[in-house]
Amino acid sequence: MYFSEPTEVTEKRSFVIYVDNQDESVSNIVPPYNDVEHQTGTVDVSSNSTLSLVATTDSALPPLINAMELFYVSKDQVTNGTHADDLEALALLQTAYPVLQDYSDPCLPATFTWDWVECSNDATPRVTALHLVGGYLRGSLPDLSSMVGLKTIDLHNNSFTGVVPDYYGTLPNLKELNLADNKLSGSIPTSISKNKNIKLNVTGNSDLCTSGKCDDATTTSNTDTPGFPTLPGSPSTGKKKKKTPLILGTTIPSGLLVSAFVSFLAWVHHKRKKTSVASMHNAASGLGEAVMDEIEVNIENQVVDEASHVINQHS
Repeated sequence: MYFSEPTEVTEKRSFVIYVDNQDESVSNIVPPYNDVEHQTGTVDVSSNSTLSLVATTDSALPPLINAMELFYVSKDQVTNGTHADDLEALALLQTAYPVLQDYSDPCLPATFTWDWVECSNDATPRVTALHLVGGYLRGSLPDLSSMVGLKTIDLHNNSFTGVVPDYYGTLPNLKELNLADNKLSGSIPTSISKNKNIKLNVTGNSDLCTSGKCDDATTTSNTDTPGFPTLPGSPSTGKKKKKTPLILGTTIPSGLLVSAFVSFLAWVHHKRKKTSVASMHNAASGLGEAVMDEIEVNIENQVVDEASHVINQHS
């Protein structure tokens, strides 16, 4: 409370403050001229409380007051503000999208909530709606799994990509989910598509499958028609054709190995043949030419037989 004499007086003005008939003044109040006396205090009051200014016995003039400020502090449980789970999720949103930055409480005071949220009237408010519309927001859809008070999620007309999170359909109070006009892909989770309590809007997402038959087709491209989706088990699927390089890769080295081994064996026996033939010519020069030819034929037949045996073992 503020007290000051508006004009210069010659008589005394003195008084005290009573609240509910109890003197709450520190001392007698004598308003100064050309100055201000300031009185503060904390008292317990109710709707029936009274405040009185009572003149002292030596005062010639009645009490006066120039201004007064009252602050009411509730005895109810004092809250720290919006629910902590909602604050954490909103903080992640603001980190990802600085354009949403706001340093005040999202729900309190109730008449000054953030423009893009709605809140409950609980002592510890919960965020009940998000309206992030046409903000050119990009990337994956935000993680809102902890915001269980949400009734409305409106994220339409942005540039969100990726799949629709399954847990959106498990938010217990969600009634409306608007994801229209984004760049979402994949399929709509059954937790959302089969939830009759959720009003869903996903129009304007050309890569988002809404037919419920998204799992019938694969994204494997047909090698005959690039980019054309094929069904599993189709004759011309990429998976079947990709086995050919593997088969060739294992067959060709094995063939080369056998061929090299046979060639080496033939060379060894050929050397042996020449050595044997030369030795026999030196040792038995008197033998006839027909006998030597027969020996050479036997050696060649032996080489062929051994080579055939090796090939049969590797076939």
